[in-house]
Amino acid sequence: LQSEETGPEEAERLQTQQNKLYWKSLLIDVVIPLFWLCGAVGLLGVFALSAWRLSRNIRRHTLPADSRCPQLLAQCAESLKFRRPVELISQDTIGSPAVTGLRKPKILLPVYAPDMSDENLRFILLHELSHLKRGDVLLNALLLLLQAVYWFNPLIWLLFRTMREDM
Repeated sequence: LQSEETGPEEAERLQTQQNKLYWKSLLIDVVIPLFWLCGAVGLLGVFALSAWRLSRNIRRHTLPADSRCPQLLAQCAESLKFRRPVELISQDTIGSPAVTGLRKPKILLPVYAPDMSDENLRFILLHELSHLKRGDVLLNALLLLLQAVYWFNPLIWLLFRTMREDM
């Protein structure tokens, strides 16, 4: 670093400047991206674990569906012109009806569904089928992926929570 034109003070100043640039570059090019990657991978891991646990609960806690449900489901699917096959599952681990499954859609009904009137059950099935028809399950999966990418932004968390409540 020291040349004939620069003195020891200039060489020391250049060395200090080079050290600062090195640490700034290390922070911006390595530490921050690594921190982001750890957050994104960690959040995707949490989402994957949640999906696995739901799948395991569905396999372990499936109850026989009410005999009225398949016929009501067929009528509701017909009225909405929904053609994909949908599995109807009664569950004792959920508190309210839900849909799940990207490739093989499932409607999850709570354990108290057989106690409902045909009219209420029909409304529930129409509601859940409309989620499937609109593609809310796929949209939710994409939102989870975007949330993992932008995990550090609190506005994204607020926006996605509001969107999921809307769905």
